Amino acid sequence: MQNKNKFFDGYKWLTSFITKPPVLPTNYTAADYLKFMCRETYLYSPRYAKKYVTIHGQDQLLKIAAHSGALLTPLHYGSFFLSGGTIVQQLNLSYTAIVTGRNIACLPAEEQFFWKGVHQRSSDLYKQPLFYTGSTPPRNLLAYLDKPGNLLGAVLDVREQDQFPKEYAFHFLGTQIYLATGPARLAYLANVPIVPMTIQYNLSEQRHHLYFGEPILPCKDHVEVTQQLLSSLEYYIAAQPQQCFYDMVSTLSLPHKINN
Repeated sequence: MQNKNKFFDGYKWLTSFITKPPVLPTNYTAADYLKFMCRETYLYSPRYAKKYVTIHGQDQLLKIAAHSGALLTPLHYGSFFLSGGTIVQQLNLSYTAIVTGRNIACLPAEEQFFWKGVHQRSSDLYKQPLFYTGSTPPRNLLAYLDKPGNLLGAVLDVREQDQFPKEYAFHFLGTQIYLATGPARLAYLANVPIVPMTIQYNLSEQRHHLYFGEPILPCKDHVEVTQQLLSSLEYYIAAQPQQCFYDMVSTLSLPHKINN
């Protein structure tokens, strides 16, 4: 058994130097990209995050992190788990994310096993544990954001099983969608800036591009702040909609309500 473990460790060490992004068809679909993203999580390593991602707009993020925490707000788009690993591995900043524990608990056992593995591989890349909704007290999030240099990822378009916070209408991709304003409220309570963030894969280059938008200061108008975040991100989503994790426009076209 000891020799087998040594062989396995050696294999992992070797593949970390020769790994490339998974194959993606030229005319790929949303289903193709989802498979690509899921397979790619098995390749996560410091080297992968450094070699296959180019960062854009990091200067303001570095300035913010020098004296404050910050909330980073992606959508379920692109290889969003890789974003945090890139921040940690390339910019040497502290990052973790808040993810839904409630939705995972409702999945079939096989899917739960896979997504828990994705979370663990992401956490390993971030060098610190993830926060889970349903089990993380809000005070823990506020305490984390209170420390300068701590960055927290909070996806804007999360809807959780059996949770029905008030949702508001927003303009996005030329139509109307409905979302809650949790990330904007969290940033206001923590009194930290919010930075829109998205990652997009360029097939011809076989590499990702991680983009940071202009920082937004929190205020009491959480709806306006959330709209500003969406407006900052929609350019990228419109350019490559097949990298969406799911059909956002269709799914979010009506408020999330209790089924009668």
